[in-house]
Amino acid sequence: MNLDFDKFLRWEETSYDTIKVKRMYVDIAEDLVAGILLSQIIYWHLPSRQNGIPKLRVKKGEYLWLAKGRDDWWDECRITARQFDRAINILADKDVIEKKIFRFNGSPMVHIRLKPEVLMKHINAEIDNEQREMDFNESVKSNLTKGENPPLQKCKIQTDKSVKTLTETTTDITSETTTDINTLSSGDDGPTPYKEITEAYNDICKSLPAVKVISNKRKEKMRVTAKKFKLADFIDVFQKAEDSEFLSGRNGKWSGCNFDWLINYNNFIKVIEGTYNSRNGPTDGPYGW
Repeated sequence: MNLDFDKFLRWEETSYDTIKVKRMYVDIAEDLVAGILLSQIIYWHLPSRQNGIPKLRVKKGEYLWLAKGRDDWWDECRITARQFDRAINILADKDVIEKKIFRFNGSPMVHIRLKPEVLMKHINAEIDNEQREMDFNESVKSNLTKGENPPLQKCKIQTDKSVKTLTETTTDITSETTTDINTLSSGDDGPTPYKEITEAYNDICKSLPAVKVISNKRKEKMRVTAKKFKLADFIDVFQKAEDSEFLSGRNGKWSGCNFDWLINYNNFIKVIEGTYNSRNGPTDGPYGW
């Protein structure tokens, strides 16, 4: 399929194929690639949003470790094996992570864990620096009279826009509503068949947690994915997930698959293309789980 520039811009606006990295992590690492790697390592140390259970499964001694092959980072955040070797050494030199080699699935592999006490020293230092910069800017702006120093006035306008954006985002989060799945009707769906999608999931994916309510975030995920796929494709994905020994959790290697994971656009593509089909390949996930 060939896209013209206008279609590309519309696709770019709705695409979820992104890597989210806080600038603070790049500042801490003092290196772009190492900052991206730090961001992903922190992500894997976060607890699951669904059940609060840590994503990490490998325990050595008293710590949980992240076990991932050098080549696996490319699929996750476009870091090559050589870039990983360099970036992980940068983070180790800064003492924000510890790396050790343990055996994983019978082969030696670099295992990584965050060092929270060191990481928080870096993060608090960055926050203090940002606060001092904000205090300085506010002090300068308060001493300016109207018409003086146009460049700084322009900076004030940009700051106001940022504050407005943050306020709007906060309002969106705090005002999010949920809808009981049993109260949905097809007439409420508009162009996206929320009710049919959720009912199909509950009917097919008996091995996975059932959907009880439809939040605005879930509607948004379904809406984005439904722009490219039909209801029949959703049914196909749900059936593939239920048939997959890995996604269904029957092989005991992963228990993170659920409705939210499946309707995510990027995950949806992987499933519909057969990445996790038990009959077409190994039942392990893409990271050897």
